[in-house]
Amino acid sequence: LGVLAGLLGRGDVVLVDALAHASLHDGCRLSRADVWRFRHNDLAHLEHHLRTVYGRPTLVVVDGVYSMDGDLADLPGICRLAKAYGARILVDDAHGFGVLGPNGRGTCEHFGLLDEVDLISITFSKALGTIGGAVLGDRDVIGYLKHRSRPYVFSAALPPGTVAATHAALKRTMGAPALRRQLFRNVDFLRRELTGLGYRLGPSASQIIPVLIGDDDLALRAGTQLLDEGVFVATVVSPGVPPGQARLRVSPMASHTRADLQSAISAFARVGARLGLISSAGSQGLEGRVPQASASTISKEVPCLDMI
Repeated sequence: LGVLAGLLGRGDVVLVDALAHASLHDGCRLSRADVWRFRHNDLAHLEHHLRTVYGRPTLVVVDGVYSMDGDLADLPGICRLAKAYGARILVDDAHGFGVLGPNGRGTCEHFGLLDEVDLISITFSKALGTIGGAVLGDRDVIGYLKHRSRPYVFSAALPPGTVAATHAALKRTMGAPALRRQLFRNVDFLRRELTGLGYRLGPSASQIIPVLIGDDDLALRAGTQLLDEGVFVATVVSPGVPPGQARLRVSPMASHTRADLQSAISAFARVGARLGLISSAGSQGLEGRVPQASASTISKEVPCLDMI
């Protein structure tokens, strides 16, 4: 809200990915700029819009990692088109910062495009585990936003303890490539085991693993029963996703042990079999490999599989 409404105005153009986070779409509306949506990661559709508005001040707005599917923006293609048509780029990297890239600087570093993107917005509430957020860009642009961004100007400062915790988490995250390697080992394990059980997963390329359910009621029941088993996942139903695309969003952490993940998979097997999401044969096959634990034991020992 603060960046888009602070930078854009009447006569400007903003081209936003259709699946970008709701806050980005809200910011586009508040900016009073002309808003054009393009189909998710569809470079041909984006180029069509860029060609149509060529010559007008234009900002392309995308997520780095898309929160419902876990896929990445096609930043190499987007940067190429933006450069060709004289547009600027804002990447909201809430789910990529701290996780992707050799130094954890996010999706832009992952693609080697830190110098090609004009603005990056991040949240402190995902990888850093605190609260608040930041906008990264050229010094002159950030100085302008400090005087023009209403949510910034008219908000109180973060508490000093929160700032100190964020700073400590930032140093820890940026200097810990081993944590990112461990995280993606956990991601690969969960993907493999969930697929082996018979669950259908979305085309994720990140730590966000969408377990596709379809029906809203069934997804809500699955999420509730998993919580009863001691496993917390984010249940996403409409309007968070289109009707018929309900899902469970599983997000492991680097701190999960293999025992944690195996206990969670065992819970997925039991819940999936009860609700008819997977075959009972697949569930029984896994139950023979994974030690059983009571719900009370799991709730004490298994960290949640999501960070909100």
